[in-house]
Amino acid sequence: MAPKQSVFVDAGFTLKRHEAADSVMEVFNLTHRRSRQLYDLTMLEIRRQLIGERRLPLITPDLLRGTRSEALARYSRFLTEPDFSRLAILLRELAPSLVFGIRPENICRIRKGDAEATGINLRLILDGKPTAKPLFANTDRSNVYAHH
Repeated sequence: MAPKQSVFVDAGFTLKRHEAADSVMEVFNLTHRRSRQLYDLTMLEIRRQLIGERRLPLITPDLLRGTRSEALARYSRFLTEPDFSRLAILLRELAPSLVFGIRPENICRIRKGDAEATGINLRLILDGKPTAKPLFANTDRSNVYAHH
């Protein structure tokens, strides 16, 4: 059997969400749920760091109909059109439940439609944690943050 590392190389440095999560489960002995959560949070942070370099198309709730991201449509009333587009792009092919998980203590309030709790969690998805500390000196090559 080939080493696990070669699977990544053979995949051309691209792995689907379930493939990456399955690898993390095996290597770090994490649960299925936790490995997918870590994948989603990692991809969200990477996208958040890079999204400013892109021109974003307008995405409306209607465009999400019939897609995995359809659950995000309920948040359009809490966001401007550009912010909703940004949310849809940031969470593309990630679990929409990240909106709940980013600050779990707000889950019940969000489910009840509480605008304040929903807004807090959406801002954390869109902007990240305001008190995040850089892992490395802020250079052109690195803009990575640790969340303490």
